Amino acid sequence: MTEILDDSNVIEQRDPEGALKVIANQYEQTRFDATVRNAENDGRDITSVVVTGMGGSALAALVVKVLLKSELPVSFEVVRTYDLPAYVNEHTLVIASSYSGNTEETLSGLKQAQEKGAQIGILTSGGQLEAAASQSG
Repeated sequence: MTEILDDSNVIEQRDPEGALKVIANQYEQTRFDATVRNAENDGRDITSVVVTGMGGSALAALVVKVLLKSELPVSFEVVRTYDLPAYVNEHTLVIASSYSGNTEETLSGLKQAQEKGAQIGILTSGGQLEAAASQSG
């Protein structure tokens, strides 16, 4: 059986879309240039962290939640829906993550975070999230 898994012809036949190659190269997504703007905390304690994002935009947060669960000093939740948890408040850091910057669920979470007075971080390459980040400085 392992001979089949090592046979590139068999893999090519059974994986015509190249999913295995995508998985093998996924680590490359961690290589990017980042700009941190307005990184100063306003002095409020952070008692919980909520990351809102869909698909690959939530992937790093899911990895953090699993691998660092026993080491995180605050609660850490990943939200992949339209609504943030009811406990989100001014002591919650909400990180809105969307590569495109236009994901509906993430934009909904950002709006709720703003309404609840949460501390906000944005991870994006553009779109409405980048515009929101620029607007708020």
